[in-house]
Amino acid sequence: MAFRFEKVLRIKKHREEILKEELANWQRTLEFEDALLEKIKDLLQQALNKETKSQNEVISINELKTSHSFILRLEEEKENQIKRVKELNEELFEARKRVIVASGERRVIEKLKEKNTVREKKEGEKVDQFIQDEIGLSLFERKANLRE
Repeated sequence: MAFRFEKVLRIKKHREEILKEELANWQRTLEFEDALLEKIKDLLQQALNKETKSQNEVISINELKTSHSFILRLEEEKENQIKRVKELNEELFEARKRVIVASGERRVIEKLKEKNTVREKKEGEKVDQFIQDEIGLSLFERKANLRE
């Protein structure tokens, strides 16, 4: 007898696989955005170092304005990127929760399938035992009838 929730189990497994792929995509995106944040931080640090060195030198107002606006833009990008990374971490956390829930749902159906298999095996053993008992009884009766 086939397990009646086999289709449900297949659907749960498929859903779990999709959610695992989604989780992996979120992880890759987060890694990329983290690397981008580090690059922005490095650029900002380089720009600040360059501005610090140039304070001892004579530079034009235009160069100073350009340098300052570049630093401000990098700081703004850094803040935006920090927010983006934080949002991605939250999405990653939610994706992990979805995978855990889907995995739990799949395991529940698999446990039901295992219990069903054990029950079917026991029922089959009972039927086999009944058949063997009937065969033994009929052999006994036949031998008893032959002796009379």
